[in-house]
Amino acid sequence: AGEVARGIIAGARSGIPAPRVFSTIFVEKVLDVLTLLLLLGISLPFVGLPSTFQNQAVALGIAELALALILMGLVLRPELARKLISILSARLPQRLSTRIEAATAQVLEGLAPLSNPPVALRLVLWSLATWGLNVLAMYLLLLTFNIEISPLAAAVLVVVTNLSMAVPSAPGYVGPFELAVVTVLGAFGQPPEVTQSFAIIYHVIGLVPVAIMGVIAAIQQGAGLAAFRAASPTSEVSAQLKNATPQAVPTARDKP
Repeated sequence: AGEVARGIIAGARSGIPAPRVFSTIFVEKVLDVLTLLLLLGISLPFVGLPSTFQNQAVALGIAELALALILMGLVLRPELARKLISILSARLPQRLSTRIEAATAQVLEGLAPLSNPPVALRLVLWSLATWGLNVLAMYLLLLTFNIEISPLAAAVLVVVTNLSMAVPSAPGYVGPFELAVVTVLGAFGQPPEVTQSFAIIYHVIGLVPVAIMGVIAAIQQGAGLAAFRAASPTSEVSAQLKNATPQAVPTARDKP
């Protein structure tokens, strides 16, 4: 929901078509997944996880890497993506297929910078730096709880917790996030009472400041509750009825 709101607000403020705005968010997520999978591949062989957990993590990583590579292939070969969309949309009604093809063109235009090697390299380096700072923050936070694990184990925890948020859940990912933290730290031999406390504190530290800044930014951008009420279907219908020109009802005298 947060990504959808970000895309809608950015598109409304900039005047850029929504598909192109969402294509940049898509690029961000693809780079995040590739970076997380890279961290996972580097870390897993050296952290000494139980074989069952390690095999599942590797299998999940391979599946997501394959999906990300397919999507990146479509980005780098836009003519292939257009052909694929054209084949799929040909089975749909003409009006719908036209809209899908137009949206695809906007998305591919937004992804065009990735075909430029220097730009793509900078994006990858920024993504690596961002997630590297996340791993460092995780490692330092673990030390404050006297949880002594290696930095590579902290990287595994970062990867698993972020992948767990891909599962549809309650707002704020309450539940799957804590389960991921407790499971990973338990696999490293940490006691449940410590892992549960750490999971709650870590989630609060990561969620509450971002939520507060999001609310402040939404208010500054004029995207508060009033804006959402104004854009509601009920409000639109009311406005249309209010602006409609009343038509005279014929009476008996008006009839020939």
